[in-house]
Amino acid sequence: MSRLIFLTLLLAFIGFTSAQVGQVNTPSDKIATGANVIITWMYTQQVNQIPGTLSCVDNSTKNTVLLSSTVDLSAQSYTWSVNVPAGTYYLALNDGSGDKYSGTFIPEQVNHQNKPQHQPACPVLLQASLNHPLLDTNICLALLWWQQ
Repeated sequence: MSRLIFLTLLLAFIGFTSAQVGQVNTPSDKIATGANVIITWMYTQQVNQIPGTLSCVDNSTKNTVLLSSTVDLSAQSYTWSVNVPAGTYYLALNDGSGDKYSGTFIPEQVNHQNKPQHQPACPVLLQASLNHPLLDTNICLALLWWQQ
């Protein structure tokens, strides 16, 4: 009988001392590849904390990309530079007691070719203002503002 009580207390103690991640929050539905996204989770502080393992899982193929195997669980956040191709994914955070999952999200490729290129409207005037003391730089700045 005393062994049964000891075993029950030991299992209860182990259950209370393991890390407890309750929920992994889902990033916004659509995010850009290459963007920095802050991943957050709910966590109950424990005594003998071990680092967590954070992964990104492709929802259709189940291919997994390891984001970090040394996540500080007590920080309750991790900054991820999105490095997966377009598709539908979810996050998996293992706290030592199994994976906890986020909902799905969709990283999208950003087309940098369609991004407008900002070029000075008056580079010749700007260069002249640097070389000629009588030409005021504020004139060029006003022209730049006017043409935007």
